Amino acid sequence: MKKAFIQLHIAVLLAGLTGVLGKIITLNEGLLVWYRLLLTAVALWMIYLVRRPSSSIAARDIVRIFGIGAIAAMHWVAFYGSINIRMYR
Repeated sequence: MKKAFIQLHIAVLLAGLTGVLGKIITLNEGLLVWYRLLLTAVALWMIYLVRRPSSSIAARDIVRIFGIGAIAAMHWVAFYGSINIRMYR
């Protein structure tokens, strides 16, 4: 229970800091999302290399994962774009 409580607080802190960091960082929203994507891809690749799952992912599921990733990327571009628009008004 205590571990879940700490994880919840860390998640809330990171979610709350996303907008603040997006306002502080002076990159445009497309480049900011690209760097976030690159950082996440490297971290996930490192986790994959350490864990080495024994099962493979079906091609249909890979297409779905990429589709969800594209939707999430559009969301982040719009989110950081709205922060920049709000900041310059």
